[in-house]
Amino acid sequence: MRNFSSKQREACGAAGGTAFADRLADRFAPRFAVQFRFSGLATLRAAANLAVARAEAIGCATERDAAKYLLLSWMLGSEFATDPRHPWAAEWLKPLPDTFVAFRLDRLLDIANAQMDAVQGPDNAEMVRSMLRVRRLEPGDFQRAGVDP
Repeated sequence: MRNFSSKQREACGAAGGTAFADRLADRFAPRFAVQFRFSGLATLRAAANLAVARAEAIGCATERDAAKYLLLSWMLGSEFATDPRHPWAAEWLKPLPDTFVAFRLDRLLDIANAQMDAVQGPDNAEMVRSMLRVRRLEPGDFQRAGVDP
């Protein structure tokens, strides 16, 4: 497990930060192939950079912790830490006495997985239905709804 810090990334320059985000992107790309088929690897790398910065801000010191934070951001949305739909996330991200960041992230993943199971239904049936509905949409549908695809 590799440790990281902003000072280390600054010392390595842009290449160091990019290499770290690339490692995370490469690690997750096979697991999220369907999700990133449409948005591409550049989006995956941008998400990894954002997650690393936010993970570091809450005290993460290892690649493993940053990877957990990245996974949470993909499961719950990139703003999950401040999203009013997930008030429990902010509580678990606060520094707690005698509690390691890794423990708090593990607990958040447990809660997020339970929430996803409850919402998506057996065998992710609700998610599959949702994806099928999105496939039927036309680009103009997004614009009329005020959404930037």
